[in-house]
Amino acid sequence: MRYQHRTDDDLVRRLVARMHELVRLYPRYGYRFIGAKLGQEGWHVNIKRVYRLWRREGFTVPRKARKKRRLGHSGNSLSPGISKPAKDVHWVAGRVNG
Repeated sequence: MRYQHRTDDDLVRRLVARMHELVRLYPRYGYRFIGAKLGQEGWHVNIKRVYRLWRREGFTVPRKARKKRRLGHSGNSLSPGISKPAKDVHWVAGRVNG
């Protein structure tokens, strides 16, 4: 007698349905986080199985949107009409003139 693969289609269907719900709730998290959430909910599922189902269902984590760089001066720079206070000008002037 050879090994017969045991299928739990109903269990897998419920697991995948729950994974879909969690992915909708947490779109920026990957299969590890989803596997951890399933474990917290009482599912006894191996992370390798979660990963296999993750790939089978075509789940992806959307890329993080990069911040657009603003053109012009930064918010920390001085405005064009305001100049920096010149602290060392007197010292330099005193050395040059005197």
